[in-house]
Amino acid sequence: MVVLVGMINDSKFKPESFYVATHRRVLINSNCSQAFFLEDGVMSKKLTIGYVREKVVEVAPTYELLSDVYVDNKMKLKFRCDEGHEFWCCWNNFKQGSRCSVCAISKRGATSRLTIDYIKQKTKELAPGFELLSKEYISNKKTKLKFKCDKGHIYESSWLGFYSIGNRCAICSGKKKHTIGAVREKIEEAGYNLLSKKYKDVHSRLLLRCDKGHTYKACFCNFKNGGRCPICHHISHIVHDETSMYNLHSYRKYVMRLSNENYCKYYYQINPNRVERSLIGFHLDHIYTIIDGFNNGILPQIIASPINLQILFSKDNISKNGRSDMTKEKLFNKYDKFNKEERND
Repeated sequence: MVVLVGMINDSKFKPESFYVATHRRVLINSNCSQAFFLEDGVMSKKLTIGYVREKVVEVAPTYELLSDVYVDNKMKLKFRCDEGHEFWCCWNNFKQGSRCSVCAISKRGATSRLTIDYIKQKTKELAPGFELLSKEYISNKKTKLKFKCDKGHIYESSWLGFYSIGNRCAICSGKKKHTIGAVREKIEEAGYNLLSKKYKDVHSRLLLRCDKGHTYKACFCNFKNGGRCPICHHISHIVHDETSMYNLHSYRKYVMRLSNENYCKYYYQINPNRVERSLIGFHLDHIYTIIDGFNNGILPQIIASPINLQILFSKDNISKNGRSDMTKEKLFNKYDKFNKEERND
């Protein structure tokens, strides 16, 4: 908005001689009796460094202005607070209440700092029956506090863990670190033997021997959750009843029947490009071959599983010449993962 500020008759009068506008565009119209205009209708005296220094004493008596030059209210000026901290701030912000940031942070920290009495009271509210035994508190992240649970167990936890995460007595919750003796006892209950001499934590790999004499490595976490000997697990996938696989012909016939059923059921998974099968075009191929499955006594259901089926060009399929492009262990692992996913769905 442009507002007419004044009308003057002296053509030599210049508004800049007496006034400095906060908006720099001052317009003089010589055709309108020397009328001059000021944008936004604002016109004020330019502040001086002396005036600003006096105002600082009025609004903040304990502060001191160190700067000797003032240009405008957006220029950064140097101040010193009553604690001796020096900082920079423009006059516009200082007028509106901005002060020393160092003092502000210290004040916030002092008001928000927890006391040992406050933590004792909160402990009783959050966990009735628990007691804080520590006499000193420094910070919620680093300080380990000593607590006594309602069962009389004494343990340590940070206040952050106790208050925010909900950490309680590790002995009562069963999360206390195991000893090598407790781990050995648990493993021997399952008929296995612990061969390792040292125990670090539940995620460290231990050397175990199963009830069939196979040695392997596994972490105690997996063993607690039911993980057992992988060698025995692989053997369980092999057919031991020879009457069910009395010759290769019946085995192949059964595998092909199951393969075609799975091909129809999992068509988009096995044949994502939707190519057409034919004698001289594309074939349905078994990654782990039928002949290797027969020779190793692997269940037909595993050889015919979707994870072992792929679409292959006829020439590539013929050039395989009975070669398996997957190991037996990988076949078993993929089959187990596939079945687990199917059960979850």
